Amino acid sequence: MEQKKVFVICDTNVWYNLSNSGYNKYKTLLANYQLCTTDLSFFELISSPALQYDFQKIKKILKVMEEASAVIIGATDILHILLKLGVNIEAKDLPTKDDFQTFYTKFVNAQSEKELPFNYKKIINKRKRYSNKIAFMYTCLTFIWSLSNKSIEYIQDYLRSSLKKQMDKYVRFHNLKITGGPNAGELQKKFEKVTSLYVTCFSHFLYEVEKSYFRKNRIKIKGNDYIDFRNLLYCAEKDKYLTFERSTSKKIGGMLHLYGHSYELDCTDQLRKISIQYSQQ
Repeated sequence: MEQKKVFVICDTNVWYNLSNSGYNKYKTLLANYQLCTTDLSFFELISSPALQYDFQKIKKILKVMEEASAVIIGATDILHILLKLGVNIEAKDLPTKDDFQTFYTKFVNAQSEKELPFNYKKIINKRKRYSNKIAFMYTCLTFIWSLSNKSIEYIQDYLRSSLKKQMDKYVRFHNLKITGGPNAGELQKKFEKVTSLYVTCFSHFLYEVEKSYFRKNRIKIKGNDYIDFRNLLYCAEKDKYLTFERSTSKKIGGMLHLYGHSYELDCTDQLRKISIQYSQQ
């Protein structure tokens, strides 16, 4: 019987690198893995301002996804958490896999942004405003935390509390009915387990930002940093996360290596070397 492949949640930079160098360069190393892109990464890709001037670049990236037989996870990060908690959900207006597939197909079949059945520039601007808003919010928070030397435990509690509020808001907005599932104690344990990688890595990143405020080399928060860390919410117990960002950085690459190394691929360094090799040619 064929062994089930390990799911790998891919950072957006993975698709850029596989597209630039060619998927075949990485194919052997990735043979035992099922590459996945999330709702977050997919919309980050198609709403990149750079792609407004090179629409064919996104087409090339989508083609690489097809070559790699990538799975696109259409559920939002918050819905993904709810599903992983094992609660019974009744819903009427949630987006379906068919809705997402229809959107994806229309994008793949378009030869230019003019053929898309939606305003491409509007999506780009909307994403830019959202990313800037999130980056600004966490910049303000970390500055305030730096003034009172907030601990890593404080930041972790903040992130867990923030996720719970977002879940409550999501349930209300979509008129979801939670009809059953684990008891309160089991639900809390599952919640902490499902969100552990995200909370651990993102809190350490924010803590590094907090400590850097009064140093010469201050760490600045960018909009895509938030997306990178939110993608960790899609990593279940046996899943992996792949980023081509170096493991010595103070952002997703470094935080994952230091605090979530069990979720890294064994071949990550080899994949990065291939990327560097072909980027220098």
